[in-house]
Amino acid sequence: MQYFNCGFSGLSTSEIENKAVDWSAHRDFVFAHKSARLCKPPFCQVDYSNDPSKCMRCPKVDIALARQTCKRLTPVIKTVRTKDMDKLKAGFIENKLNAKVVINVRDPRAVLNSRKQLKELALVNVESIQNYCNYKVAQKRRVETDPWYAERTIFVKYEELALNAARETAKVYDYMDFKQSLRNGIYCFYQVII
Repeated sequence: MQYFNCGFSGLSTSEIENKAVDWSAHRDFVFAHKSARLCKPPFCQVDYSNDPSKCMRCPKVDIALARQTCKRLTPVIKTVRTKDMDKLKAGFIENKLNAKVVINVRDPRAVLNSRKQLKELALVNVESIQNYCNYKVAQKRRVETDPWYAERTIFVKYEELALNAARETAKVYDYMDFKQSLRNGIYCFYQVII
């Protein structure tokens, strides 16, 4: 839950044990090359925010500077497949954060199709798609039965977002009262499922 307060320990690639990934090209900060903010000044001498491959040329991420930058901005936490909603809720409550949760739901057939295109063979089977469906149903039930989540959570359909990006994004911004959020530091938890 350290991330709610811009704590980044554990995100250095040297602290992550994953033999399947070559972290050497990742600037010693997990997915730094995928963050537009970390690919331009003051983190890079040149603005590579539109070119992740060139962003690899930037120096290692200054953790103290990353913390300062994070604390100045409205925090939005994006995660993939958060399984423990109790921990998430506890983190928001412990840190006294005004949270809003946006959960992106995707058609299981599209999930399967994407996995086939990514050649993630271990995930291209009926069991993995059934697990995805069960997970989404459990999330929906949790939101419906937990008053804390019920008043703070909306579901967004991936396909509607893809087909009507402006309209669906406006709905999310309205839900978060984004202009007010910028003034009051509302945290938005955005979960994406690929």
